[in-house]
Amino acid sequence: MEKKKYLVMTALALAVLTVTATSAFAQDTKPARLTDEERQARFEEMQVEREKIETAVEAGDYDTWYSLMTANDRNPEILEVITKDNFAKFSKAHQLMAESRQILSDLGVEKMGGFGFEGKGGPEGRGRHGGPRMMDEGEAAEVVK
Repeated sequence: MEKKKYLVMTALALAVLTVTATSAFAQDTKPARLTDEERQARFEEMQVEREKIETAVEAGDYDTWYSLMTANDRNPEILEVITKDNFAKFSKAHQLMAESRQILSDLGVEKMGGFGFEGKGGPEGRGRHGGPRMMDEGEAAEVVK
């Protein structure tokens, strides 16, 4: 009887310990809500990072690009495709896209997606499948504020 009581008490203690540990872990893993200032700062940091990456691509600097892409233990899927051997081609594609955007802008069709569509991404900026309207850069900047 004493042995049975000991086993029951041990099982109860283990159950309480498991529930407590699980609850504590669950509370610690909830994402913290960012303040508007923190959100703005993070947005600005991401913009600076994006500009550095774009500059490396434009300069054809694979090593800098790779270093930026893998910073903070990131491992984006693009690294499985873009290698040192084909980076020059990737850089050229980036250059050609920038040139095509400029040509479309010069023609006055950049707001039409370049192919006669209204807005960005399709009719009234709703993408190919009629989803919610996409924001332009001004609207996105207002959201971040």
